[in-house]
Amino acid sequence: LLFLVQSYRSTRASLSRIKAFSENVVEHMPIGLLALDHQGKIAAFNKSAESILQLSAPEAIGQEAQKLLPAELLEEINHSQNQDGVIEKEIEFTTADGKIVPLEIGASSLKDENDNFLGNVLLFKDLTEVRTLRREVARSQRLASVGRLAAGVAHEIRNPLTSVKMWRSEERRVGKECR
Repeated sequence: LLFLVQSYRSTRASLSRIKAFSENVVEHMPIGLLALDHQGKIAAFNKSAESILQLSAPEAIGQEAQKLLPAELLEEINHSQNQDGVIEKEIEFTTADGKIVPLEIGASSLKDENDNFLGNVLLFKDLTEVRTLRREVARSQRLASVGRLAAGVAHEIRNPLTSVKMWRSEERRVGKECR
């Protein structure tokens, strides 16, 4: 009986450590996580999701997703319910203050071993900085192309000008000798 109690305590302590670790990982990962239960209520909502969607987790958890989430996200959640596997795509949604935010999302439905629907999970990442960097890279590439073109044009113009300059200086030299 003593071994059984000791094993139970050890197992319970391990389970508590694993639970705390996984909750900490989910809460602090740099990707927004949103989980809905089978009734369409928000079951999980991490810090990244709070900042991207501008919603508070304590206020959101337990509420119906239809009332709180942007229509674009709800549409992807509905698509994931009708498909097997994960839906991955880029979308844009409008925040409450009118700002358009690009997101990379992954949506999937959750089912148990008997294929009973348990809910949905949605992972999303804000692509605002990524798109800004892409635009800067494209601009830099265009400017580099213009620079190469300008260097080529300058070279092509400089060659004939050098010949003309040499001819003119020769003409002046000959003119001075004749005087």
